[in-house]
Amino acid sequence: MVKAIVLASTISTAVADITLASFGPSDATYSTWKQQNDPVMGGASSGTWSQSADYGTMEGTCAIIPRLKVPGFIKATTSGTYADVSSCTGIELEVRSDVEYAGYRFNFGSDKSSCGKFFARGYKADFTAPVGSFGKVQIPFNTFTNCWDDGSGDAIVTCADDSSKCPTESRLQNLQTLSVWAEGFEGTVKLDLKSVGTYGCGDALPNIVELAQSVPDLATLVAAVVAGDLVTTLTSPGPFTVFAPTNDAFGALPAGTLDTLLKPENKATLVDILTYHVLSGQVLSTDLAASQVVATVEGKNIKVTKDASGVKVGANLEATVVAADNLASNGVAHIIDAVMLPPSALTAAPTLNIVELAQSVDSLSTLVAAVVAGDLVTTLTSPGPFTVFAPTNDAFGALPAGTLDTLLKPENKATLVDILTYHVLSGQVLSTDLAASQVVATVEGKNIKVTKDASGVKVGANLEATVVAADNLATNGVAHIIDAVMLPPSGPILNIVELAQSVDSLSTLVAAVVAGDLVTTLTSPGPFTVFAPTNDAFGALPAGTLDTLLKPENKATLVDILTFHVLPAQVLSTDLKYFQRVQTVEGKNVHVYRTRKGVFVSPDGKDFKTVVGADNLATNGVAHIIDGVLLPPSSVVV
Repeated sequence: MVKAIVLASTISTAVADITLASFGPSDATYSTWKQQNDPVMGGASSGTWSQSADYGTMEGTCAIIPRLKVPGFIKATTSGTYADVSSCTGIELEVRSDVEYAGYRFNFGSDKSSCGKFFARGYKADFTAPVGSFGKVQIPFNTFTNCWDDGSGDAIVTCADDSSKCPTESRLQNLQTLSVWAEGFEGTVKLDLKSVGTYGCGDALPNIVELAQSVPDLATLVAAVVAGDLVTTLTSPGPFTVFAPTNDAFGALPAGTLDTLLKPENKATLVDILTYHVLSGQVLSTDLAASQVVATVEGKNIKVTKDASGVKVGANLEATVVAADNLASNGVAHIIDAVMLPPSALTAAPTLNIVELAQSVDSLSTLVAAVVAGDLVTTLTSPGPFTVFAPTNDAFGALPAGTLDTLLKPENKATLVDILTYHVLSGQVLSTDLAASQVVATVEGKNIKVTKDASGVKVGANLEATVVAADNLATNGVAHIIDAVMLPPSGPILNIVELAQSVDSLSTLVAAVVAGDLVTTLTSPGPFTVFAPTNDAFGALPAGTLDTLLKPENKATLVDILTFHVLPAQVLSTDLKYFQRVQTVEGKNVHVYRTRKGVFVSPDGKDFKTVVGADNLATNGVAHIIDGVLLPPSSVVV
């Protein structure tokens, strides 16, 4: 079922909303509730209901039904004669929970199921209760359904999917019963209910502009819409979906950006940015899949993802929806915590270099101080280009106590420079240039891993930092703001397979290791020594040999050849004598020679392959790149 959203701002409606049930003894809407536990199939769930002068409490355990092997339910219910709520948008609860619990549901009426479920009476929808303190939760009527499973309580067909499952006008004119449930998820719960009411009652909903005007935290957005001459557009019938940045979101833009955008001469850029926040059509959070790419009115696409943590949106998923499904007469507004910039907006012609860019962002002041202390200002204002992973002040603050002060001392300048240059790449790399996974060399010299998926971009030796604001262009490169300081490792960060994957000339070897099901072996602790043939080495095999080896029916032969290139220990070139005969993992020996001309390896002392790249350390051993494939003496490849 659909989760209701706890609104971050109160949106005024045209007339007073309706209170249906409350707990003050003198209240006109005072109601008495009773507890009902799961009686079905030997259900073990149990709970209690109690009422004070301020609120009622449902407390108990939702337990597994032994015969069905699924959780049961507890619920509290009341009945009476209620006001006509057919002109309202939905139910509003004032509730709190002592724990996060995914199975809270609200139910009204006693209509028979439209899906033939005997025990599934009335209309039901999910809601998420705020934890710890009372908050108002709004549940739109279009999220209720009378087609739900009477075993799990889950929706079978939603109102959004089939309007015949939506609450009827006659039922909204006479709700008959009200119930809160804990259902379908095992756990102990305590839910305090202060009131049940409605919201959005009476006159027609406000349009999107009126809606934004009614929320103080959207005042900057309203000013921008006016400056961009978009009021007429956003009060037209639409419908539209607007991702509405808060005042704080606009305030987080680099210093001076907002003032620049609001100038008449920059109207076109402002309109591009604002329309990049607008979709054609009404899209509720309940309509979203786990991940989608959608076109904006501005023309470019944005990504939208939804998971248990909420909804994220943007080219790099840089904005989080903090209040979803705020309905208007001409669409819906989702309030977000960041301004989304189209790839070309404000970035086509940057005017600040990387140091000036960092100086313009308050949350990077510690980084600026470190760059000054490390005498790196001249470097990072030079033409570059560079890619800088820029830790926030909070990231530096998360280092162990005293670390930052120690690093900033003159006697520790070399260490500071190592750490700072470990955050810098040579060349400009945008988030849009990234593959799913890559290993890249830093200016400091060591490698870092960078990954990109639907959740965003992570970076570091152990992917310890997350990019929280990507693609901040400068005149000499780009800065990606990250939430952790990355410390250069004292040793290698890649295992042997990852090391091979990071070297373009070893891609054939990687394909062979995969085909031979040796990835698990060569990523295990080892240690191993691998003589790694280049792509050209595999290409020099007789015509058709490689294709034959990669066929599933020849896997055993392929494994023999590959393991003939592996020693069961770490052997550096500096460990070698002039000659040694060593046993491979395959079982047979190879001959290894070290001379003034280099290191050579042979299966038989006759056919020598040259080590062209020695001592490539990995976390589980070492790889020596060689210019030929070693064939075990008995290997026959057809």
